[in-house]
Amino acid sequence: MSTAVGGSISRKDGRLKVTGRAPYAADQPIAGVVHAVAIKSTIANGRITAIDGRMAEKAPGVLAVIHHGNAPTLYRPDNDFMSASKPGEARVVFEDDRVHYSGQYVAIIVAETLEQARYAAELVQVSYAVEDPTIETDAALDSAYLPDEFFGEKLTTTRGDPDVALSRAAVTHAATYTTPIEHHNPIEPSASVAVWNGDELTLYETTQWVAGARKTVAQTLGMPEEKIHIVSPFIGGGFGCKGFVWPHSILSAVAAKRVNRPVKLNLTRKHMFSACGHRSETKQYVQLGAERNGRLVAIDHDTVVQTSMVDEFVEACGNTSRFLYSCPNVRVRHRAVRVNVATPTPMRAPGENPGLFALESALDELAYLLNMDPVELRIVNHADVNEQARRPWSSKYLKECYRMGAERFGWAKRAPQPGSMRDGNVLVGWGMATATYPGIRSPGAAKVRLLQDGHVDVVSATQDMGGGTYTTMAQIAADVMGIAIERIRTVLGDSLLPPAPVSGGSMTTASILPATRKAAQDALSKLRHLAATMP
Repeated sequence: MSTAVGGSISRKDGRLKVTGRAPYAADQPIAGVVHAVAIKSTIANGRITAIDGRMAEKAPGVLAVIHHGNAPTLYRPDNDFMSASKPGEARVVFEDDRVHYSGQYVAIIVAETLEQARYAAELVQVSYAVEDPTIETDAALDSAYLPDEFFGEKLTTTRGDPDVALSRAAVTHAATYTTPIEHHNPIEPSASVAVWNGDELTLYETTQWVAGARKTVAQTLGMPEEKIHIVSPFIGGGFGCKGFVWPHSILSAVAAKRVNRPVKLNLTRKHMFSACGHRSETKQYVQLGAERNGRLVAIDHDTVVQTSMVDEFVEACGNTSRFLYSCPNVRVRHRAVRVNVATPTPMRAPGENPGLFALESALDELAYLLNMDPVELRIVNHADVNEQARRPWSSKYLKECYRMGAERFGWAKRAPQPGSMRDGNVLVGWGMATATYPGIRSPGAAKVRLLQDGHVDVVSATQDMGGGTYTTMAQIAADVMGIAIERIRTVLGDSLLPPAPVSGGSMTTASILPATRKAAQDALSKLRHLAATMP
């Protein structure tokens, strides 16, 4: 009887990590590897008029100086998430002489050592024809447009008649909420190591999606997908910035092909602020209308987000406002402005995170206007069904959570007047808020192999960026097969394994563990059949 599930166990990858033996992308021991350093633009808008790399080419150890003037032809991938071909940015690196944001890659140095590459990068002279950039949201509002969808969700929707409801509401509240640009900055900076073997490419990557990386790299390089091999056994956090392929991965492959050597391109912490996405700045206008008893009659959530000049990513802040509370009249609108910044990307609950900040802040302020307890305001407006989708919830105990949380916290002792509670000379604030996130699943596959020595391999092209996938897959397989978890070996992070979805949206466990269970059950069934039919 296995005890792998239901108890406390050590993580399968724990010892490797705490002893420094877990092989992250930049740690791969590849013979003959040389180093690349990317050079970033120093302007936010304009055109490159000249790149003088002659001094850099003469520097010790330098193998190549690559830029738009001498780079090979690259191709824009399909830019479609559903077909696993979405890059971090649609524009291909070194596509032309245009500069669209500060920090855009304009050249790359390849040298025998990292120190030599860094030194040579300082010798490259880049000349620009500078144009005035647009950086601030307010400066671009006149050109704001209405994007259509966000991962299949309509971004502008209306239910009922919010304008009429607001005009007739007993109490109204309107406010603007802003959130700044936010950066992922996981503990492991992004990196890529490219190794060519004839016409086949292996990329050791920091990626949350080996299958997506394989297809996107293949399309960008104009190569058959079967010629690309993506390896990413360990990831030091990602939070979204490693979900898609960014220019550094393409540059490592281009550079390795040019110098006919394995090339390592490891981003610096400074590069992480402009080269692999961020959460967009948002400006949210929220209007609420309510009856005197607190029941909502109207919600109007209008969001303006920044996106780049070369692609589109929309922080869908208002989508949760469509269904979180019961309300007959709801309008959600998203507008985007194009500015001279790098392309945003998903980051830790994209849309829900800043959107709920605005909505919940507005509800707290409405509760103050109504002289009503914030918890009771949420209970009064509890949505018994999803009014946007017109479907019942699969499960929901939010109302019970409100009451249990308030009781255990001692919420009844709260003084409602802001600034009235103190602990000695220190102001104390008590608050509450509601948060929700969809339960996402995606098709995924796993394979179970029974070995002659009594061990079992569980394999999938999924990723473990710290969430414990190595361990949870082993737990499920051990539980199904009734063996000790120590006899299970988990293999993942390799595009040659059975396909799996992106490790994002909190979907990995829900997507891969059912596949793992089914594979283990099938393997056990085949083993029993063989045992029963053997002479």
